[in-house]
Amino acid sequence: MSSADLRCRKQRIRLPRMSCVWRKDWPKGYVGVRRPNHPMADRWGFVAEHRLVVEAAIGKPLRRSASVHHVDENRANNVGGNLLACDSEAYHKLIHKRLRAMAACGDPSAPRCRGCKSYHPRSDRTSECSTSARQREKRAKQQRDQRWEEYFAVMEAN
Repeated sequence: MSSADLRCRKQRIRLPRMSCVWRKDWPKGYVGVRRPNHPMADRWGFVAEHRLVVEAAIGKPLRRSASVHHVDENRANNVGGNLLACDSEAYHKLIHKRLRAMAACGDPSAPRCRGCKSYHPRSDRTSECSTSARQREKRAKQQRDQRWEEYFAVMEAN
């Protein structure tokens, strides 16, 4: 074995039915795989590994607008059972919103309270939480303005 073969084994990983590919860790915990001919490759030829795993599972390339959700939220865990293909970024954000609501109160469809910024099940919402702080401020300002108008109307009448 030559020293080039040893260096190749140290830096590259062999995947089944593929040529020797380069892997690297990207910022924010993602893993990139070097595939220069892939349509989603960056300028260095790397593609997110989770996209490649989902594309292999569904048998066709993902659209550019599609995103991939990691079920366990570990971005380096690219096992097929941990990945969920999302049609759009909006759907991906909805999944995360529902996961936050589920973790907070046990109801994935619970709305987020505009007043206290936390999630409450629909049955447990109190009247104070359902009225946001912004609405209370607006109502107080309207009452102050109305009092001032009444005051000026009395002053003009005198």
